[in-house]
Amino acid sequence: MRRRGAVWAKPAGEWARVMFPSITNRGEFFSNHYLDAVIGGDLGDMRKAWDEAEGKGEPSARSTLKGAASRFFKTRAAASEATGDRATAAIEHLNDVVLKALGFHPNRQDLELVRNTTDRLTIRTAATAETGTGLWLVALDAGLADSADDLFDDGPATEDQPAAGRLLHEGQRHGDKKHIATAADAVSELFAVDEPPRFVLVLGGRIVLLAERAKWAEGRYLAVDLDAALERNDAKAKGELETIAALFSADALLPGGTDGDGAQSALDELVDKSHKHAVGVSKALREGIRDSIEILANEV
Repeated sequence: MRRRGAVWAKPAGEWARVMFPSITNRGEFFSNHYLDAVIGGDLGDMRKAWDEAEGKGEPSARSTLKGAASRFFKTRAAASEATGDRATAAIEHLNDVVLKALGFHPNRQDLELVRNTTDRLTIRTAATAETGTGLWLVALDAGLADSADDLFDDGPATEDQPAAGRLLHEGQRHGDKKHIATAADAVSELFAVDEPPRFVLVLGGRIVLLAERAKWAEGRYLAVDLDAALERNDAKAKGELETIAALFSADALLPGGTDGDGAQSALDELVDKSHKHAVGVSKALREGIRDSIEILANEV
């Protein structure tokens, strides 16, 4: 394990996989058992809201993701084939398709944030979301990735395509004139400003990485391979696409869902349930071990 900046960089082969192979649960953002066997039963509130919206003919994060396959694969092919000056625009177009599939509204802008009271950080964003308390989520454009590992590859761009782990547009920390070139550095810099966002999404075409402010410093985050998930098209209840919508969509990440009005996000509620589940499992294990020891002692 090695460290780059303020985040753990994960060597290949050590990613924690869960039941759905498209989802990477790095450093147990959730407990692995929770994602494997429990989370589907805890999506009742979101599933009810999705059912109601879809019953009225309105879009939901679940329905937009399920309906995104055709446009995604067409746009992904174009982005993969684009070279030179056309590559950046083609990748941005693909990332827009991904954002919309997850219920977000693309809105590229140069975001300027205050760092250490007087310093400034300028970063180009693909989308942002705010709540009554301020900036909540930032989405960043990176080069095309084929795996979550690729988003930590800080190698140089080729003549044809930007490197997967690099931002499509470099940011800058103005005080020391530092250029922010890699996606991992950009996430760390965003979480270090005076009023940081809660979440950062890194968009690498087929791969989306979700970083949460507290967990990122511990080397924990989620990632999803949309190419693999949309190819399998597991659209059933508690299936792969529904689980992805419950983890990565605007409905999951914004307080109150896409309305942006609520005390905490649906993802926060799932994290709380995961923690309580892990505590319950640990307690049951301790009691089981104690009972086993007592049985052995009595037999002796």
